[in-house]
Amino acid sequence: MKPIMQLQNGLTVHKLTDPESIATETAKMGKIPLWAPHDQHIYSIRDENNTPQIVLSVLFDTLDDCKLAPANYHTDKYIRGAQEFIRTAHIDPSFRSYTLGMIYQDDQYYEIGNLPQNFVIKTSVDLSGGNLTKLPDLSGTTVLGNFDCSDNMLTTLRGAPKCVHGHFICAGNRIQHLYHAPETVLGDFRCYYNRLSSLVGSPYAISGNFVCSGNNLRSLRGAPTTVHGGFDCSENRLKNLIGGPTTVHGYYDCSNNPLQSLHGAPTTLGSDFMCSFTPLNEHSTAPEHVLNYESIFSPDRKLLTQMVENNRKHTR
Repeated sequence: MKPIMQLQNGLTVHKLTDPESIATETAKMGKIPLWAPHDQHIYSIRDENNTPQIVLSVLFDTLDDCKLAPANYHTDKYIRGAQEFIRTAHIDPSFRSYTLGMIYQDDQYYEIGNLPQNFVIKTSVDLSGGNLTKLPDLSGTTVLGNFDCSDNMLTTLRGAPKCVHGHFICAGNRIQHLYHAPETVLGDFRCYYNRLSSLVGSPYAISGNFVCSGNNLRSLRGAPTTVHGGFDCSENRLKNLIGGPTTVHGYYDCSNNPLQSLHGAPTTLGSDFMCSFTPLNEHSTAPEHVLNYESIFSPDRKLLTQMVENNRKHTR
């Protein structure tokens, strides 16, 4: 198979034309589905030894998928080669641009790690599932869509954009705190299934849902004051809700925690209050305003009334 293009650093581009060669090429990189055989083109970026390093799927002149060889010690070299090919072949990398460290916007190519200050990214950013240990520096940018860096190996949000108009999703990482989180998030803020021990660094207010379930939280201090959607702090190590939001316009879920008290529960709640699978009992305490909640899932009203009465006795 002859190369269709010669790149720098001894790299070459090969076009794969039959399903068997595509299956062989991507066996170790992950399968690339063939959506439209007549309009979809598969390209292989190979090194000087003719070994495949990156496979690109191009559908209707747009980058549809991108697979990198695992355990690659020269990834930057091969990504630069893929960038060179995309520019030369005038391919729109919008769909998977971030895998290759590129942004294509307003008919221009930008390197994701070298964006102008106050740059506005007009689409969503998907950095999920890329084995990232750190984020590219987007701290001076605004993202008009969603920002998804979930399912990586991140320990910090350093480099995150300053403003996200859609959802901010950093779930499934190893993040221990929320310093460097966006200042403004107009959609959901999803930081579930990390290693958070604190919510300090959270945006002050969230327009969507705030989901911090499945972490190591012993306190809600640092949480947003106001959440316009729902608030989910289930599956943590909380004994009370002190430090949590005072106003939640949606649901509030604190289930699966070792709760001894409901102190810190929001004074204003717009929907369901869920505290199932907790050790709350007739000896627990709760502030009086929880009796104003319209819908409560465990404990029942009788137990909740007893908890409020306990609190009155303790405060006399």
